[in-house]
Amino acid sequence: ERKPRSTTGLLCQVYTGMMDGFDAPKRSKRSSNNNNTNIIGNLRSEAGQHASLLVLREMLDHCRNFILPRLENCCDEVLELSGHQKALIRLETIRLIPRLAQCAPGGFSRRYLRRSLDFLMESAIKPPPQKVGVDLRPAAFFAIGQLALAMRDPEGDGIIRTTIQIR
Repeated sequence: ERKPRSTTGLLCQVYTGMMDGFDAPKRSKRSSNNNNTNIIGNLRSEAGQHASLLVLREMLDHCRNFILPRLENCCDEVLELSGHQKALIRLETIRLIPRLAQCAPGGFSRRYLRRSLDFLMESAIKPPPQKVGVDLRPAAFFAIGQLALAMRDPEGDGIIRTTIQIR
């Protein structure tokens, strides 16, 4: 006879690993003195950050109730990466912002909406540099639309909960 097992312990392990991936650059800056170690550390930390963003996306899709109490930490970490030098990490940040807003629209609008919109608008307006092969503009425009839908008040017949002014 099989006993039912809780998945909370496994989700906690995944969440802890994800948060460690976000914090990897902070740890590698403190611990590395050698230039070669620093380059390898940067590559690992960027891969860890990207992996953490992907894991967060899947956790938002599949275990939202687990993430809700931890959403503030997740939003802080994601928005901290909005100024990252790598376009792939910024692209995943753009894709995650509307999903984070969908989880808790009220709290997101009070705490993160202005910063998120500034980042999305900047990404939508600014053309990519010549050497970067990733154009963030289409994803940013799509994310702005998804963010507006996430901020919609369900009791207000489609009225946007918070006025979004596009400059």
